[in-house]
Amino acid sequence: MKVELSTTLKAPAEQVWRWVQRPVLLHWVAAPLVRFRPIQPTTLPECWEDGEVRVSMLIFGVLPMGTQVIRIHREEGLEGDQPARSLVDMGEGDLVKAWHHRIRVVPESAGTTHYTDSVVVEAGPLTLFVWMFAQVFYRHRQRRLRDLARGGFKNVEGR
Repeated sequence: MKVELSTTLKAPAEQVWRWVQRPVLLHWVAAPLVRFRPIQPTTLPECWEDGEVRVSMLIFGVLPMGTQVIRIHREEGLEGDQPARSLVDMGEGDLVKAWHHRIRVVPESAGTTHYTDSVVVEAGPLTLFVWMFAQVFYRHRQRRLRDLARGGFKNVEGR
């Protein structure tokens, strides 16, 4: 099942793209719904690299949700006449057999950015429940991301 949500961020696309590539942003926008703990490697890179990272996930920071492989690659292209960049995670895990997430960043006018989260989830008989969770999770992420962008990303931990 697919979830696709878009929003306009009050920040230039170059700035949004720089932050989207940093795991610290994932931690910040996912909190407090999901917490990620790196397993392999034991620390996350400062910037996502193409390849795999294995994490454990905790709902609300306490309820184990199993492990997940985050499998990253980047894509570039055009959306209309605007350059579009995507950070893609072809993830899979113990509970969720497919969590394929694409973050798309496209410049808009006047220093704003069109931002899209598109995710396809497959979890066997749990797919409907995982899809419902993804609906809530990505709305939460985008709300927190809009708040960060308005403030110039100043509140991201580690900055």
